Amino acid sequence: MDKINETLKEFGTSEKVKKMEVGFGGGKVPQHIVDFYIKDKNYFGFFLGVLYDQQMPAEVVWQIPYNMFSSLGHLDIHIISKMSGQDVLSLFEKLPRKPRYPPQMAMQTVEAARKIITDYSGKVENIWADNLTCNQVQKRFEEFNGIGQKKAAMAVSMIVKKYNFPIRERSGLDIASDSLVIRVFKRCGFIEYEDKALTISKARELNPDYPGILDRPCWEIGRSYCFATNPDCEYCPIGDCCPKLM
Repeated sequence: MDKINETLKEFGTSEKVKKMEVGFGGGKVPQHIVDFYIKDKNYFGFFLGVLYDQQMPAEVVWQIPYNMFSSLGHLDIHIISKMSGQDVLSLFEKLPRKPRYPPQMAMQTVEAARKIITDYSGKVENIWADNLTCNQVQKRFEEFNGIGQKKAAMAVSMIVKKYNFPIRERSGLDIASDSLVIRVFKRCGFIEYEDKALTISKARELNPDYPGILDRPCWEIGRSYCFATNPDCEYCPIGDCCPKLM
């Protein structure tokens, strides 16, 4: 188990994973859209990308807020807070791709805008201000309707890695319990059966100083090698040490 853990961490430092970390959607989102989030610091767009990340390829999800911006000409949180769910739903219909569960996501978009105005003075970046720990920021994200542990942990990790924001205590930065990550954990023998809570707990046990360190390498392996059926074990970066517990 220690060998697998170390091999996963080593893969996490590889050029393939580093390249994936630079952009969005595993490095598959066009650069002008990455610039929209990073250079332009469109934090509400970033928040919506987190919210919409549900049962869709990440490279598709991260284009949705950008396309909303292009259609509206803005992502003004105050204007969106005054929209109805139907208004946002109508906007979704104009986009090349819309989120899963459009009516639900439309209402959650409006609710999030209103909560950010009420609780964080209309500034998304205030969610992670105040010299908080990773765990505290994750809990703040989880207070939003539609954001659970997986999305919240992913958001904190991205704030640290992509925006280089110095959030304290990475020991509180959990792994995002994505289905791909959970599958890899099970097949590696880290957990006996696929379960979110077990995955989070085992990640903390394996790397207590930084439980989320296995997030990206496991996600990439799950996406590119450890398929639900017919996994490509021969070319998997951890193929030599993985017990392949299907």
